[in-house]
Order: sequence, then C-alpha cells, then structure tokens
Amino acid sequence: MNIRSIYIDFDKNILEINGFPIKKKTVAYLPRDDGWEISKLFNPDNSTEECDRIRVTLKST
Repeated sequence: MNIRSIYIDFDKNILEINGFPIKKKTVAYLPRDDGWEISKLFNPDNSTEECDRIRVTLKST
C-alpha cells in the first residue's frame, strides 16, 4: 500500500490512510517529545490474531 496521507487520532480512536478508515487490527506508534513512543491498538475486536503495524518517525535536521 502506498501511503499518501495518514490521519491518526488516539483520543477519538480514528485511523485513516489515504482518506479511508482502516478496519484491520493495527498498532500505531508515534514519537513523544522525550524520545519514547506512544502506541495504540486500533480495531482490537477484529477476530484475526495478526495485526498490521504503523510506526511514524520524525527526523529533524
């Protein structure tokens, strides 16, 4: 999948890629200011054991 846009809202439990809601069980990882990550499992009730992972990385130059 080519990601052209991504929208993640941990508080409202929203994960969208390219304008479409993601329905698969997916873990999203976002960086925090202190160097650690926060993560959230989206669609935990999906019956599959496997889940996709999205990790956002920020680099400053």
